[in-house]
Formats: sequence, C-alpha cells, structure tokens
Amino acid sequence: MADEKTTLEEKVDALRKEPLTAKEKTGAIVVAVVLIALCIGVWLLPDLIGVDTSELSARRGRGIARMLNFIWSRPVGTVAGVVGLLVGWSALKTKVGT
Repeated sequence: MADEKTTLEEKVDALRKEPLTAKEKTGAIVVAVVLIALCIGVWLLPDLIGVDTSELSARRGRGIARMLNFIWSRPVGTVAGVVGLLVGWSALKTKVGT
C-alpha cells in the first residue's frame, strides 16, 4: 500500500513538472478571460445569473426573488473571477515546453 502512494505521488509530481503545450496555455487563458468576464458581467448586471421570477405574481414575492438573485449572483460571479485570475496567472507563469 505504501508503494502505491509513493508511485501516485511521483506521478503527480511528474505531471506538475511537465511543461504546458501552446494549446493548453491558450485554452487556460481563454477560460480565465471568460471567467473574469462573467465576474465583471455579474457585478454590472446582477440579473445575469438569475432565478426565474415570471411565476411569482405577488409584488413581495418578486422583491424577494430579486434579492435572492442579488445574493446568489454576486458571490458566484466573484468566485468565477477569482478562479479565472488563478487560472490565468498560473497559465501565464508556466513556460511553454517543446
């Protein structure tokens, strides 16, 4: 069992040390830009990721749904932006191998 752990750890270390290909780096940068754009979009338009309020008929119900949209979308957008920054930073920091 201990041999399996060491081999798994060695495999993970080997994967971390491998250089990125240009295609992987470009893909990571595209994903980072999309996630950061989602974050900016959610902060500028809080209803971008929203809950459907068309079924609610009462004014108070729509108000509560709007507040839930605000509470839901901002943290989700912020997490997406942070993940985008981390992915982008690691992609830019990593050198492209041959």
